Amino acid sequence: MIRKAMILAAGKGTRLGEITKERPKALVDIGGTTPLEFTVRRLAAAGFRELMVNVHHFAEMVADAAAKIGAKEGVLIEISDESDELLDTGGGLWKVRDFFSDAPFLICNVDIIHNVNLDALYGYHIRKEALATLVVRHREGTRYLLTDDKGVLRGWINRKSGIRFMSVEEEEGCSLSEVAFSGIHAVSPDIFSHMQEGIYSITGLYLTLAAGGTIYTFMHRNGYWFDIGTPESLSKCRESTPWR
Repeated sequence: MIRKAMILAAGKGTRLGEITKERPKALVDIGGTTPLEFTVRRLAAAGFRELMVNVHHFAEMVADAAAKIGAKEGVLIEISDESDELLDTGGGLWKVRDFFSDAPFLICNVDIIHNVNLDALYGYHIRKEALATLVVRHREGTRYLLTDDKGVLRGWINRKSGIRFMSVEEEEGCSLSEVAFSGIHAVSPDIFSHMQEGIYSITGLYLTLAAGGTIYTFMHRNGYWFDIGTPESLSKCRESTPWR
């Protein structure tokens, strides 16, 4: 069975300001490598041999870099061009649904630098027979997923605005944990039967489907995790040595 994955690399990188005026976020320098190369290497090391990369901002530049990285790492990389219209995570995945087989696959945000055990994530997802399994972490933020004591997704909360969404009715005495989504998920191909064409977030879809009790979480407790989407977090990543 060939393991496949999708790398979400179509974002504009607007939060990085001047940094992404000449190159896309996927190709900024993070200490001798790029987020795209880092992500491909991590996936290849975990046995994922066929990858899909969606592109938008500096699309041709990212596609050219992906071809070189794929040849270097010995993996097949295909490109989904969203130059004309950004489809968000849900629409972007739906567009390339024919790329995937009947086996589970991974989705990774290109701007996340981490040491999540992707092989362990994949195995856990299969054992749970989950529709989707989201990597989560305890970290500071404003938006959190709400999970039960078995790690099953039950809702979402925005601590800043106070908005709370529950996928299932809260049970009296049931304690929910607040965990932050890490931008990495394992997904079963059955997800496509719940999807359609359009521009939408897959996280919102997960929250809707969580009522069925088949959306799990996978805790990443130790090690490093960086979201390089802002100049400040990019600097912290560059200055940190454990991930290199």
